[in-house]
Amino acid sequence: MVMGKENGRFAIYVLAGIYILYLAFQMFEGLSAADSEKTIMIIFIVFFTVAGSALLGLGIWNIWKKAKESKQRQ
Repeated sequence: MVMGKENGRFAIYVLAGIYILYLAFQMFEGLSAADSEKTIMIIFIVFFTVAGSALLGLGIWNIWKKAKESKQRQ
């Protein structure tokens, strides 16, 4: 039962990473309309891209690791 909760948590990490990357892309598309906030938007685009990629990678890596461990136990 605990294994399912862990995989669920990692799946939420993956979904959150995808959503944050989507937000970064939306901010990038709106960059041309920004006037004085371009510097701040670029900083947040970079931050959201790094954070989203980290969550996505961490989630996928942990799901893969748990699947590999459970396969070795069987």
